Amino acid sequence: MEKIRILIVEDDVDLRETLEEVLSDEGYEVTTAERGEDAVTLASQQVFDLVVTDIKMPGIDGLEALEQVKQRQPEVKSLVVTGYSSHQDAVRAVRLGVGEYLQKPFGLDSLLQRVAEMVEERQAEQAEKSREQEHWRATLGALKVAAHLLDPRLLEAARKAESLSTPSTSLQAQAATLALGCKRLAEEISQIDFGLHLDGFLRGAQEHWDGSGPEGKSRDEIPLESRIAALVLHTTLNPDAELPEGRFDPELAGRLSKPTRCAPTGAADQRSLLTLGQAFERGGDLENAYRAYEGVLDGGELNLTAFEAALGKARIERAIRGERLPRLLKSVRGMAKNLGDQVRARAVLEGGLLLLPDPEAKAYLLEAQQLYGEQGDELGLARAHLGLASLGEEAPFRAALEVLLQPEHIWELSDSSYWMLPWLLAKPDLVEPGVVVRVLGESARGLKACMEDDSLSIEARLHAVDALRKFEGDLPLAPVRVLMQDKTPQIQKALEALKVELKSAQGASLKLVSFGPFVVSRGDESIAETEWKHQKVKYLLAYLAKNWRTPVPDEQLMEEFWPGPADRAKRSLYQATYNLRRCLKDPDAPQLDYVRRERGCLSLNEDLPIWNDYKELEEALSGGCEPDNRAMLNRALRLYRGPYLERCYMDWAVSARGSLELKVMEALEWLTQDQLSQGNKEGALQHARQLFELDPLSNAAQLLTMKALVGLGQSKQALDHFKVCEDLLRQELNLEPTIEMLQLQQAAKLQDEPSGLIG
Repeated sequence: MEKIRILIVEDDVDLRETLEEVLSDEGYEVTTAERGEDAVTLASQQVFDLVVTDIKMPGIDGLEALEQVKQRQPEVKSLVVTGYSSHQDAVRAVRLGVGEYLQKPFGLDSLLQRVAEMVEERQAEQAEKSREQEHWRATLGALKVAAHLLDPRLLEAARKAESLSTPSTSLQAQAATLALGCKRLAEEISQIDFGLHLDGFLRGAQEHWDGSGPEGKSRDEIPLESRIAALVLHTTLNPDAELPEGRFDPELAGRLSKPTRCAPTGAADQRSLLTLGQAFERGGDLENAYRAYEGVLDGGELNLTAFEAALGKARIERAIRGERLPRLLKSVRGMAKNLGDQVRARAVLEGGLLLLPDPEAKAYLLEAQQLYGEQGDELGLARAHLGLASLGEEAPFRAALEVLLQPEHIWELSDSSYWMLPWLLAKPDLVEPGVVVRVLGESARGLKACMEDDSLSIEARLHAVDALRKFEGDLPLAPVRVLMQDKTPQIQKALEALKVELKSAQGASLKLVSFGPFVVSRGDESIAETEWKHQKVKYLLAYLAKNWRTPVPDEQLMEEFWPGPADRAKRSLYQATYNLRRCLKDPDAPQLDYVRRERGCLSLNEDLPIWNDYKELEEALSGGCEPDNRAMLNRALRLYRGPYLERCYMDWAVSARGSLELKVMEALEWLTQDQLSQGNKEGALQHARQLFELDPLSNAAQLLTMKALVGLGQSKQALDHFKVCEDLLRQELNLEPTIEMLQLQQAAKLQDEPSGLIG
């Protein structure tokens, strides 16, 4: 958790220094001001949790300074300490909502007790606000995804709503706009109950400014969010129509008619669309995946999320054998130039692998090999080596295969199977049969695709069957099932010898990917959304995975998922457990049960092969931010593909999502600082950009990105970044950039103009 920030306003230098020392020793982050005017300036540059101020001082007094600070930061707590005060001061203090009033002389214990009480109150308020904001952000993210697929004009309406709203009403106004639009445009959505607060805004949107609406509410009786939603949706869907007289708030309509600079699609919205596109792509819905990636790129921002979306488009082009692949890869490489060497390495690696088996891939892969070798990236280097080996180049492909067979790299292995299997199976003596079987066990989907597009010769398919026959362990069933669909007589004859072995074959490993949209797979085949009876059944699985250390009592599950009468909750739990087992059951190994019930508790069956990314991430982060834990922290970042259970809004999921995001941000901040201290500015920039995309309002993210850009001499990018941060701070927090950001801006300007003359 971030440190509590306290501002001390005191003209007595001895008392000011004493208070600073005592509060700093308690672990608070303390800033001091000698005059009221200085306090107001500081409050324009940074956010404080508590202001401790005297009343009488030169210039504006403490209460006037506090009033101006509260205008900028209404939620800040305040403690007034003074040796004397008038009745007027007391009245002013009450009017300002001063939290505590401490009379001089006072003991430091009394001060610390008052401060601790106010800090506890502040933290409780922040936690509640954070939960509420997280709920609205999650709701807004889901609505934006629905709106993008339904009618992209709704996203423009949401941007208009954002421009008309205040920082405190922005999320609600956007959500109300999108919900209202979705209800009007889609019959199946029109019946959805969005919850008490949002439905209240939707009812308000039916009211008229002049009071002629359904409930007769008028003017300020109608919530601001409702007035905004009704207006922007009408003007967006009916751009040429005149506004009906008396229908809308005239002040809002006047502001809307003035040209304003709409904010670009937010980073969180981009990530939501990206993860949705990746889920569509993995499920085989390439059309909707392409639309989602296009939605990310329509935002116009050049960042890591946009880069991933551009790569997604290239993968789809490769999957459909499209002719635009070289042009798309050129665009991907162009984007990567401005995102650092690590992204450039990724661009040439993915480009080379997508071009395989075309010889043109060689130049891409050689460049990737060099870049990943310099960066010490084991996974990137392994994939480059395998790609080069498939082209007949000398490369340590056996060691590379072992890297890709690690559980956390399963998607990279599966996605590589379309080019890897034809090469791997073409030469019987290339690797031992056990390695072939392990690869086949994780690549059934790729094996099926290779057989469908006829890229596997009959000799290669016979080699696959032969490797399975020679394998001495438990056979993976998925590739055998795919090969059995081959009606070629030689293949059918070769498979006869496997029929006895299949009785003891193992079921497919279960894989749970919970960062981003929740994806559950048997082997490399995702369980389709249509197979789940209800989302709660799927999230019950996620909850068991989250509590992987201990079995979960039925009572706890009922309280989290079905609060209410115990009998009804118990029936719901038993029905959900039945449906969960049905969904997870492997048709080739129906005797296996991935869910275990013992003594009134549910848990995942640890005796079966289950890979759970939540467990893996927790273990990777458990060592903390220490030099000896660098490799594990980097592994954690590879596992963190997006917010935890991004589209689940249950309390336990929202809480875990926020907690994990904070831990990942701490890891990113530490790794960025670590890279800067080692002089690796490229690596630092990569991590800083990830941190900035997670939380653009984070002071650390803004500063570290700026430091890395200035350190690399990328003055133009640094100045562009400063401008983005400046706009964000003013629009979202009504703050100015910090002194350190301003200093870095000046450094970037000097780099941009070597003469030293700043225009």
